[in-house]
Amino acid sequence: MILNNNFVKKCFRYLNSYRDHHIKKYKSADVIIISNLLSQSQTEDLYFGKIDKILLKKKIKVQKFFRNFTYKNSNKISKNLKNYHGFLIPKRFYYINEIKYLIIFLPLYLYFVINFNRKIKKLSLFSTISHLRLYEQIKDILKNTGAKNLLITFEGHLWEKLIIRRCIKNRINVIGYQFTKLNEKSKIFCDKKILPNYIATSGIIDFKILRKFFPKKKLFILGSEKFKQKYKIRKKKIDFLILPNASLDSFNEVERIINYLKINYKCLVRLHPINSKNMNYFKKYKKILSKNKLDKDIENSKYIIFEESSLSLNCYNSKTIPLYFKYLGNDDNNLPWGFPKELILNDINNIKRIYNKKLSNKTLNYLKSNSKDYFQKVNVKELIKVLSI
Repeated sequence: MILNNNFVKKCFRYLNSYRDHHIKKYKSADVIIISNLLSQSQTEDLYFGKIDKILLKKKIKVQKFFRNFTYKNSNKISKNLKNYHGFLIPKRFYYINEIKYLIIFLPLYLYFVINFNRKIKKLSLFSTISHLRLYEQIKDILKNTGAKNLLITFEGHLWEKLIIRRCIKNRINVIGYQFTKLNEKSKIFCDKKILPNYIATSGIIDFKILRKFFPKKKLFILGSEKFKQKYKIRKKKIDFLILPNASLDSFNEVERIINYLKINYKCLVRLHPINSKNMNYFKKYKKILSKNKLDKDIENSKYIIFEESSLSLNCYNSKTIPLYFKYLGNDDNNLPWGFPKELILNDINNIKRIYNKKLSNKTLNYLKSNSKDYFQKVNVKELIKVLSI
């Protein structure tokens, strides 16, 4: 069978999309920022906001790159990034690298499945390849821009560790932004040998926690785009705002609570931005899926039920009470540090117990403290102090 010549060309163009669409766009830079694009409807950088624009005004050359978490091919949506003044990191790297990763990891994957009879998800294979791909792509970006500073999110993932080790070896200054809620099981505590030069936090609360584990000279407060000076206290129209996490693996558990709540209370479901690519999956909940802005949803709700959302940390600014949904497989892995036990839902029946219950002073103090201090105003001056310019 003779393959169509155009088909072959399309395959190679797809695999080699990184070179076709990005290698020509490199410019020299002092700072590279790696952020995330979660959905096509995203209108702002949810992680680093306008930090790049502020640095540019200070005559510091910056280039921003976005990891593509949407369901669209990078080539199709890279044209829509004008609002961000950034480039999209494609989902594929040079085809030679793609083939190399498969050759290396597929035999290892099959070895574990055959010899240990384990039900290893295909995701574990491809997520490892994804981490290696991203590492190679960022390495390529740094090499072609000549940047001496790299600002990335810092959660303890494999690609972060790989790029941090590479950068330190090549005397590139790495600032890791710790933006998610912390607990004793957070990944960043698993391996303290490979750390960025500096760790930036979203506020004073995480700064104080990290200070117990890492040298103080490595830490500074950058602040967060989630910081708001003023919050509206609205009359509560919704009893429960449900915030499922990005993974669909646990949605069967969340469905139990949604099906219970929609019968007995006024509830709303707000999907993670990444799940905009899975809307068919949520069709049966169309009537209670939120289409509002996030702030409005929080302000209108008495309670939010979360699995891992950091919104639980400052929602009390709007007098909205966070409830953690605990189930088999979730356990305490996503609980914020020191989260009150009386706000943990171990069972659907706990909802009746908690609804309209007067909270203890200890719990109220926790909520007030987190709401006030967890996210602080972005302070670029602190970032500039640690840059190698």
